[in-house]
Amino acid sequence: MPPHAWVRQSGALPAGLTLSAGEWSAGHRPPRGTSYFTAKSTDALGGTASKQFAIAIAANPVITTASPLPNGEVNAAYSQNLEVTGGIWPYTWIRQSGALPAGLTVDAGGTISGTPQATGKSTATLRVTDSYGAVATKQLSITIITGVAITTNAALPVAETGIAYVQNWRQREGQRPMSGSWRRGIYRPGYTSIPRERSTERRCRREQSVLRLK
Repeated sequence: MPPHAWVRQSGALPAGLTLSAGEWSAGHRPPRGTSYFTAKSTDALGGTASKQFAIAIAANPVITTASPLPNGEVNAAYSQNLEVTGGIWPYTWIRQSGALPAGLTVDAGGTISGTPQATGKSTATLRVTDSYGAVATKQLSITIITGVAITTNAALPVAETGIAYVQNWRQREGQRPMSGSWRRGIYRPGYTSIPRERSTERRCRREQSVLRLK
């Protein structure tokens, strides 16, 4: 029969928490860990009941994603997931201050994505909030570079029958390491492409080949 009076009969509450006659109260955020205790309730007629409880306290959230984030390229799709430890799922992410590269945004799930529109380095402070309102922030930077461009002339030097042939591909900008391969066109026996952007030594036929690189 109401009213009921509560007391802690045994065990320990997490540091910072107390059990009053009718409710929980907290003086500050308790430290991480699990506490076990027995609570006793007494009603208006003196009837009692006891039960054991456990309270788990999670660590504060911490953003573990390293800065700087991987480079992006102008006009190339970019996606990077942000990581957090501690706290209580689900988490909500926002950009608190600063600026992400033009064309990129961060969604509530913690993914930075989009298509960068300009080169340069951008720095922003990202904020994550867990389901209990605990917050963590971290400053992260992203550098956007110019996309790769092949600068080798379209007409490669003439090869001679029976003579070893080597031709280096040339490019500028882009994110290393790079590799070359045929995308389309006529691919003749005796021609091939290997890493480091050059063709391998092979005996060539007396034929003209039209090659386009990715």
